[in-house]
Amino acid sequence: MNFVDLATGDVQSVAVDPWGMFLTATPDGSKVVVVHNPSPDPVSLTVIDTATMAIDGIITAPYQSLYNNAVRPIMRPDGSRVAFWSGPTAVMIFDLTDYNAPPIQSYTYGDGFIGTADGQYLFINRSKCSSLLDWETGQPLMFDGAPEFCAPDDMDIISCNLTASSPVENRVAMLSVFDLENLVVFNLDGLDAHAEASVPTGPDVEADRCLNMAVTSDDSLAVGIHTITGNAAIFDLNDKAVLGWAPVGDDPRGVVITPDNTRALVTNVDSSTITVIDLATFQTTDVDVEGCSGPIVIDAAGQWAYFAYVVDLGQGDEGRLARLNLTTLQVDPLVLETAPAYSFFYRTIGLFLDMTWAKPYDLVLSGDGSTLCVCGAGAFSIVDLVDWAEDARLPLSGSIPQALAAVFSPDDSQIYLAHMDVYAGDATDLHLVTNNGENSEIVESIPVGAKGFMLEMNAAGTKLYVGCRGMGPAESKKVAVVDLVNFLVEADIPMPDPDNTTFQRPIGVQLSADESTLYTVTSDGYLHLIDTALNEVAQTHYIDAYSGCTFEFRDDGRGFIVSPHAHVDGITAVDLEFCPGDVDGNGVVNTADLLALLAAWGSAGGPADVNFDGIVNTADLLILLGNWGACD
Repeated sequence: MNFVDLATGDVQSVAVDPWGMFLTATPDGSKVVVVHNPSPDPVSLTVIDTATMAIDGIITAPYQSLYNNAVRPIMRPDGSRVAFWSGPTAVMIFDLTDYNAPPIQSYTYGDGFIGTADGQYLFINRSKCSSLLDWETGQPLMFDGAPEFCAPDDMDIISCNLTASSPVENRVAMLSVFDLENLVVFNLDGLDAHAEASVPTGPDVEADRCLNMAVTSDDSLAVGIHTITGNAAIFDLNDKAVLGWAPVGDDPRGVVITPDNTRALVTNVDSSTITVIDLATFQTTDVDVEGCSGPIVIDAAGQWAYFAYVVDLGQGDEGRLARLNLTTLQVDPLVLETAPAYSFFYRTIGLFLDMTWAKPYDLVLSGDGSTLCVCGAGAFSIVDLVDWAEDARLPLSGSIPQALAAVFSPDDSQIYLAHMDVYAGDATDLHLVTNNGENSEIVESIPVGAKGFMLEMNAAGTKLYVGCRGMGPAESKKVAVVDLVNFLVEADIPMPDPDNTTFQRPIGVQLSADESTLYTVTSDGYLHLIDTALNEVAQTHYIDAYSGCTFEFRDDGRGFIVSPHAHVDGITAVDLEFCPGDVDGNGVVNTADLLALLAAWGSAGGPADVNFDGIVNTADLLILLGNWGACD
């Protein structure tokens, strides 16, 4: 453990073992408590005397904790005891006045966890009901024979671990950020304890997971959807400000904007609705649909919105394609059976957490608007929109095959389809499919990499760029360049890893207007500019947007990235006119940037690593000094 003198900057170190997970201190600062989370058990504490900078004692639990997961240490106001979670269903209390006293383990589950100002109780919340544990015994206070008190039925509370305690009275507050965005206040006056109020805080609270966005054709507005709280943000791209919010359904996933830029449509997985948002008034209209929908596209004429959903008929899920009349807001009663488009489920769980929505990959319209492709599980559907019928359903090979993405050739005669086998290391093949109605077929296939589901084709239809999000070695995180004339991979472009995080997985690929540059954003918060003539990364820039889901780069040099991360959650605006040496990003290279670079000297990565070679050193300093002054 390192102790830093805040006046001088001097550092003293005290070795502890095993490695520490959390720490807290007594109010008088005389002791620091290190909470260890070893594997295997038992959980232990190291108590350090700050006067001598030596270990004062080690306390080890004589029994295993429930899940070996000590988190959120809470110090009693008088410094006599410390408590923390020990797994999601237990609290452990250690005595700091007698290191030989066995710790108390209380099997009381919950999320919100904090101590009261008078040092009598530990507060534990699990949504509607809460407990007060006695600091001395670890046992819950009894309310009418029950070890908890509950809020009224009409009070909105969602259990959450973001809590704060008043230092002068027995009152605590909990910020609910999942499903609800409410500040909940509890009075903890012993047996009179009760939930006082639940106050809405507004839809702009962090941690609500902005997962997708759509941009108007005139580049003036973006609509970002927040999947946990069920809100849509209308974002002014010129002023870089949120104009307003609109409530949508439960678990929104897909969003599109009508060609006339007047409305946005949001599909909602858990509420079986499509929300139509008026972009002038932010008023909403909900359209009831069958099943849980996600993928959605609108035809060029603005007549129909096509959306895919799945239904469970008891024999496994089946796919459906429906269309919504944008004039009447009525769903056509004739619904087509297609391959089930599952991937909109996968894109927020497990390995698929940050898959991209930068293109409508699940549903893809041909250039002439006559054909629509459904990328489904186990099969790939080709739909004739003129006759409103499925022309062909092409089966895919593999243990768990998934059609990931598709793109039409410029003349619509061919379709390029990315197909992944989950049980084959996420290996992805690119298929050449003839678009010939019911006679459509796969005529040729080549391997392109792992999780290669991001496709970008040049205007001539001679090159295809495939973003691959492999979870394995560094070479699996790449952009594959496919020569479509000869149908072969002509180059693999590995993604740089400036911070050595192994998170350099692409979240999308997009060509610049002149096709000289391919923009690629990776999950570690970097933007890479690929020279398409040389097939190599020409520039790398830190943009502070992690695990992004989608992005759009505009012809006027602006970019907008959706970031569903606890650190940056929402739409991040990026200026593509980069200025080397502008460490703080304020548009000028000056003394502030020099000091920031010197403070980061010798460190790996980050904005001070001006040339992104993995270390802040003299090379970065020379670039900064060479660009001194205002950026162009």
